[in-house]
Amino acid sequence: MKKDLLKRAKKALTTNWPLKLVALLFAAALWAYVISSENPVRPLEVENVRISYTGIDSLTARGLTVDKRDLQETVDVTVAAGQQYHKNITADNVRVVADLSDISAKGTYEIKLQTSVMTINASVKRVTTTTVQVKVDDLVQRTIPVRCILEGEPQEGYYVSQPVLSAESIVISGARDELEQIVEAVCHISVDGISQSSKTSHVLELLSADGEVAPSYIVDGSVPSVIVELNVLSKKTVPIDQQTVKDRVTSVKDGYEVVGVTLNPAEVEIVGSEEALSKIEAIQLRPFSAENADKSVLLSAELQIPEGVEVLSGAKVDAYVQIAEIQGQQHFTGVEINAVNLGSGLRATLQTRSADVTVSGGLSAVRGLTRKNVVLYVDLTGLSEGSYVLPVRAEEIAGVDASGVSVGVDSITVTIRRR
Repeated sequence: MKKDLLKRAKKALTTNWPLKLVALLFAAALWAYVISSENPVRPLEVENVRISYTGIDSLTARGLTVDKRDLQETVDVTVAAGQQYHKNITADNVRVVADLSDISAKGTYEIKLQTSVMTINASVKRVTTTTVQVKVDDLVQRTIPVRCILEGEPQEGYYVSQPVLSAESIVISGARDELEQIVEAVCHISVDGISQSSKTSHVLELLSADGEVAPSYIVDGSVPSVIVELNVLSKKTVPIDQQTVKDRVTSVKDGYEVVGVTLNPAEVEIVGSEEALSKIEAIQLRPFSAENADKSVLLSAELQIPEGVEVLSGAKVDAYVQIAEIQGQQHFTGVEINAVNLGSGLRATLQTRSADVTVSGGLSAVRGLTRKNVVLYVDLTGLSEGSYVLPVRAEEIAGVDASGVSVGVDSITVTIRRR
């Protein structure tokens, strides 16, 4: 019995097969026709449909605006549509609207979403959320300073001067709470390896007090750009002229003079046009006052900067001015040499009775000296009869260092005898 069934099935499959193939193709075509003509409705998930917030102009007219920091931007929408229309439905065909025109005061609101599909024979079946939370704040304007941040280093031998901005500040408008966090607008400019000046437009970034970049969408409208002019100058290191520096010090106390000046720094970096720098080998100081000083003093001196040149470290340097009294000298001839501290009952004979003396020192001490101020002697303390070679000494002279007294003879022969 079982074998008969198998034989019959085999015969049914292997006989009249062309006719059976035609029947199969016809059935498939009929199924496609039925499906096409009926166009069954099926759900379609449309992701990231942008929410359109309307009524912004009404808020602006009332001095209000939307705080955009936590504002929901998109939702997912399920659309019911005939299957043949699915290929035409995208996020651009689905409209989700949050109408803010009825809001008249700042605060937080729950706004109902209005969702529609702009395709025939399609409808909204489901939305991931039917409402959105909107925070409305006062609309304010703020003036924000603009700053340039130069990044990198120019080519060796060049210097980028302070950027020139088309605007030192910008005016932005937006929600009060958002704008109160903004402290400045900055633009980043790369100067790495440049050697030529430029004038270009740059987009600004808004920075909060902690240095974080704020998103540009917090501003109503767009963040302005700024035109920045970069002036690239040649750079050179030159010394401060040491040959004339002492002559630049004025108003030293009468009777005193400048004996040396030490500068810090001793050389400076200058910038300017290549032509201007080629003419400069050293920078001089302007005359500066010692303010009647009679001793060494640390002063501030100003550089005499040639036209068209800028000193990077500034126009002033420290000058340690060494001041000393003007030195004078007097010469006395034939100053008597005295024998002192001769013992009792003795007499002394000096082979040389006088010597020439030169006194050098500060002018105030030297110029008033007379012969009476210069006393020479040989000390006979403890000496008995005999012949001695003794040093010639000079008594101390007020205001004069001992090294400033020069005696024409170093020593003399003294003979001591009994009376």
